[in-house]
Amino acid sequence: MPVEQNSRDAYRLLEAYGTLGRLQRLVLEWLGIVRDRTGDWPTGYELFKQMEIPCHLRDLNSVRPQLTALKALGLVENPGRRKCRESGFLAWTWCPTGAEPSPPPPPPAPPILTNKLF
Repeated sequence: MPVEQNSRDAYRLLEAYGTLGRLQRLVLEWLGIVRDRTGDWPTGYELFKQMEIPCHLRDLNSVRPQLTALKALGLVENPGRRKCRESGFLAWTWCPTGAEPSPPPPPPAPPILTNKLF
């Protein structure tokens, strides 16, 4: 999914002035990578699990503080909450500011009736 122009401009401006750290740039980049892989904006834990091996991260606290700092800079936001695929708990999702939200989940399938009278 393409990132909105104002988010790209803000990112380039901060990157040009060296305000973003290496890990913050990685987190911003991986938000889009995870969205492309899964179709949803990730929770902090989902983002960490996707970044853990390729980026040599050791724990979840490598990612969460970066998300908080990026939110304070106005570069990421929380578009909503959903059940985390890694932890099973309700968690906030993260996306670049101004990005298209994830589509709503499909409605549940109707129940299958197994007790037939005839």
